[in-house]
Amino acid sequence: VSSLPANEFLLLEGKPMSKSEGWFLDLDTLLTKVEADVIRYLMAAVAPENSDSNLCWEDFLNHNNQGLVGQFGNLIYRTLSFIDKRNLHVAEKATDILFWETWWKEVDTCYAQHQSRALCQQIMSACRQLNAYFDQTAPWKLFKEDPEKLPTVLAN
Repeated sequence: VSSLPANEFLLLEGKPMSKSEGWFLDLDTLLTKVEADVIRYLMAAVAPENSDSNLCWEDFLNHNNQGLVGQFGNLIYRTLSFIDKRNLHVAEKATDILFWETWWKEVDTCYAQHQSRALCQQIMSACRQLNAYFDQTAPWKLFKEDPEKLPTVLAN
């Protein structure tokens, strides 16, 4: 093994988890209420990498609603539905290469250093920037006013 990451403790509602005291997350029960991918994202987003982290249900709801649904889901839905409704094609390559090269280096560093929390932050940051880019470039206007620019804007 070339690298073995070790984390600090994950607290539940501010208290250490203890199966003997009945204060823990039962994964089987949680999976009946929440999709596995949502749980994976939450665990990565609150990972206790350098210090103890606290998991509380309010944070869970915020990460899910603001991060997964509000940022990531919104970006994917609005982009793909825009493309699909107008039967558009997308340029094969993004033109904002510097943004993507910088972003991939940061993501790669987080991954290589086993920093799942920072990795989630990088992804959500990119989603916020791309949602803002979508708003600023207004592809719905380009569709009517300058359709030649549209494939490149959507690729970025």
